[in-house]
Amino acid sequence: MVMVLHTITYFIAGSISSYQNDYESLFKMPIVRDFMISFDSKWIMIGPLLQPIRGFIYAIVLWPFRPFILSINIGWLYIWSLYIGFTIIGSTSASPFSME
Repeated sequence: MVMVLHTITYFIAGSISSYQNDYESLFKMPIVRDFMISFDSKWIMIGPLLQPIRGFIYAIVLWPFRPFILSINIGWLYIWSLYIGFTIIGSTSASPFSME
């Protein structure tokens, strides 16, 4: 279930973000093109197909916490706050909204 939800969410959010933020022209900008692959690369199209692997990794990581997450009504909120804390705010890259 985690794999399926992750893949669907990744595809929908990525498609909306790509259209809304005009990734094609953004990826051609001088600094961005140095660390991002070209928008017309085959890997851009293959990316969503690889997301079940990432979803599987998430499922394995979350499995030990399953009893706790399912025992309370707001278990999803704990997962979401962990995700925001570790991947966005505490990211080790110089990404927007991170502490770096």
